[in-house]
Amino acid sequence: MVAAALLTFAPSIATSSAGPDDKLRDTQRHLRRLERDIGRHTRRARSLTQRIDALNRAVTDAQIALNALDADVARIGSLVRSSRARLEGLRAEIAVIKEVAREQAVLLYKAGRVDTLETVLDSSSLIEFNDRIQMLGVAAQKNTGALVRYGRLRLVVEVENRRLFSRQEELTAARRAQRRVLAERNALRARLARELRRLRTRLGHERAREGRLERSSEQLRAEIIAAQARYSAEALGTSARGFIWPLNGPVTSPFGPRWGSMHTGIDIDGYTGQPVVAAKAGTVIYAGAGMSGYGNTVVVDHGGGIATLYAHLSGYEATSGPVDQGDVVGYVGCTGNCYGDHLHFEVVVGGRPADPLDYLP
Repeated sequence: MVAAALLTFAPSIATSSAGPDDKLRDTQRHLRRLERDIGRHTRRARSLTQRIDALNRAVTDAQIALNALDADVARIGSLVRSSRARLEGLRAEIAVIKEVAREQAVLLYKAGRVDTLETVLDSSSLIEFNDRIQMLGVAAQKNTGALVRYGRLRLVVEVENRRLFSRQEELTAARRAQRRVLAERNALRARLARELRRLRTRLGHERAREGRLERSSEQLRAEIIAAQARYSAEALGTSARGFIWPLNGPVTSPFGPRWGSMHTGIDIDGYTGQPVVAAKAGTVIYAGAGMSGYGNTVVVDHGGGIATLYAHLSGYEATSGPVDQGDVVGYVGCTGNCYGDHLHFEVVVGGRPADPLDYLP
């Protein structure tokens, strides 16, 4: 009977599951299209990642340049401060000898030594000044020492002023460059942040869309598996008492005495994860692993003192409440006292086990 029913099983499944199959194929087409899109976007993302890497390198280069400019600004600023301090010292020294130098200049003027006075006061550089002093021998004259010192200090002040001005210009240029590089670095960082946001948003949308389609595909697969289980059982027919087979498979161990004890149900061959359906509409009154030796078990009450038991399950689908005939209640497994994947199926009438083959088609 089981073999004959199996021969009629294939066309029954093909006709009955066309709707779910079409939905699954449509979802899988969407999923494949999305996978192609994700591949394309992933390639774009790699290109974007390369651009991000280039931006990171540019930011790093800008930071290095900025660090060098910071060091330059600090060094030049230190030189400017040193020049200012030196100038202050020179001005203080000039202030000390200024009156004595003025008196010596007046004496030279009164003595008619205008050429000597001009030599001291009109030289354009320290070299020229020293050459003139040496040539005229003015430095050897005691009454011109302060004036000579004054003239030399005045020229040194001019040199230091020019140096200070040059350093200030250099400092200004370095600070301009510093601001420019800082602005460039900040712009690069902002661009990098925008690129990263774009990348994360793009990948996030695609991954979310892929997840939704995959969940839909998994749900449809589960629906098809459940429908196939129902159709597989219904293909074997319905008994006069209104029962269908809970699993389409050969009986490997019948009801009755076995190994010195009573085998209170039948064992139906199957594989782990294969859906097990309710043999008749009823209410799930037990789902658990508390029955000794039965492993994961579901019990369905069909009224009139009749219940069915499904044991050694790998998992549950129904744990309480009403179920229709053909609804998946669990999945074949090998829990409890078990020597291979199968379904142990019992029919209990008035609290006593009955031969399930008397109730099945």
